[in-house]
Amino acid sequence: MVVKTFVNKDTATLNQFLREQGLVDMKDFIEIQIKAKEDRTKFHQDMLELFRQKFVSEDGKIVLKKDNDE
Repeated sequence: MVVKTFVNKDTATLNQFLREQGLVDMKDFIEIQIKAKEDRTKFHQDMLELFRQKFVSEDGKIVLKKDNDE
């Protein structure tokens, strides 16, 4: 995953803040899984589930889910 935009936290919009939080959640999850050295199949299943919980595809782009998205 590549983040190309740098935004000062003082001027970030709510959407930008939420997107950062989603990325932090994913990073933390990955680090925990790597440290636990779980088997790759479970790791990939868990990552896919986390991704589905946090993101959705809109017009061919992956975006952070809004609170009201199911």
